[in-house]
Amino acid sequence: MADISLNENRLALLIWQISNLWQSKVKLKLKHLNIGFNEYLILETLSKLEEKSQSISQQDICKQSSIDRSVVSLRILKLEKKRLITKIQPKDRRSNSLILTSKGISLIKDIKYIIENQEKEKDE
Repeated sequence: MADISLNENRLALLIWQISNLWQSKVKLKLKHLNIGFNEYLILETLSKLEEKSQSISQQDICKQSSIDRSVVSLRILKLEKKRLITKIQPKDRRSNSLILTSKGISLIKDIKYIIENQEKEKDE
């Protein structure tokens, strides 16, 4: 783990450093699956939202994931091209609803397993 001794009394900085370390390890694992970090966050957010609702908008994903709307919009296009999500048009045609495809469901299960194992690993 990175040397944090200079920042041990600065909690916000320490949290940021730990977050960066976690993200870098997760990104390495995701690279092998050809998926970016924000794409992973969107898939996981969509997966969790699908447990509670049948109509999920990009705005719902932005709120739950804390990812900027423009980033979500671009990543959703990529996820559609990869056939991990699809848009369905509800009765109210003002916005599309997003759902995971079977390929997306399978991938998010694999990713969750990989990340949970990564979080259990000890640094050497």
